[in-house]
Amino acid sequence: MFVASLIALKLGKGLTTPDLLQQGKYWHSGQVKEKLALDSTNHILIVDDSMDSGRSMAQAVDAIRAVNTEIEISRACLLIREEAKNSVDLYHKIIAPPRTFEWNILHRKIASHFGHGSLAIDMDGVLCADCPAGADHDEQAYLEWLSSARPYLIPAFEIDAIVTCRLEKYRQQTEEWLRKQNVRYKELHMWDVPSKSDRRGRFARHKVDKLLQIKPDMFWESNWDQSNTIWKETRIPTLCIEQMTLLS
Repeated sequence: MFVASLIALKLGKGLTTPDLLQQGKYWHSGQVKEKLALDSTNHILIVDDSMDSGRSMAQAVDAIRAVNTEIEISRACLLIREEAKNSVDLYHKIIAPPRTFEWNILHRKIASHFGHGSLAIDMDGVLCADCPAGADHDEQAYLEWLSSARPYLIPAFEIDAIVTCRLEKYRQQTEEWLRKQNVRYKELHMWDVPSKSDRRGRFARHKVDKLLQIKPDMFWESNWDQSNTIWKETRIPTLCIEQMTLLS
């Protein structure tokens, strides 16, 4: 829908889904006068954001053909696999998986070439906004931030592991925040060192060691420099949230 809505806006055409089109329902701006109906529309463009097997596209075509066998249908996709070229009429680019999209990373767990696998996620700068400057050095301010941190990217699915550089002694506050934000996860890996000063210059190292231990299929990291270090030392595909770039 994200890609299709941009095309519909650019061309001044109505926008709908195969299911809604069968019911005569669609979205359009006030400047679009033409009606969308299967019995009067001559040509439909079906759009997907990515394609692997082409199964979803084929199902969409079948849903429309079941109502109108004469209508002309064009099939378009933003990004496809090499194997899917014959399943579309138009495409933007061929990109081999794994790949992920900003508009659906929170709704569909993609952690490998096949779309499934284990996913580990950093916490500060990903699940919640980064700690404000100075609060990390003021214990009272830091404790207040732990309970009131602003949610940032909260997945709708269950996370396999959260890997954070927060100290182990803040586990209770961290778990309470995760529960309050309805974050679903299996494991929470924190840093068991005496003080924050013991972490200095070792943030990426801590995550590398932990990731090599738990071996997820993909990791989301907030910081660009740490993302590069993690990818180089673990070869675990790493999505840098700061740059929205997948290192793989």
